[in-house]
Amino acid sequence: MDEFMTTTGAAQFFTDRGHKLSTWQVRRAYETGLMAEPEMRIGTYRIIKVADLPQLEKALIELQYLPADVNAARQGTLPTP
Repeated sequence: MDEFMTTTGAAQFFTDRGHKLSTWQVRRAYETGLMAEPEMRIGTYRIIKVADLPQLEKALIELQYLPADVNAARQGTLPTP
């Protein structure tokens, strides 16, 4: 996997690990201010660093889009570039 992904790619990352998420839920983590806006965009698409997935996971848990016991990104299961 690449070093970056879109919000759709991030939603797919969690969906692939058994936690169905939609792109709008990932976007909401940024729109609510729980996540700082990423440094890069391509048009309207946020370009998310893979290294930011653990922080994104925490934000999605806080928004109750993921259960509190999820550790998909925080326990060494990040995709490798």
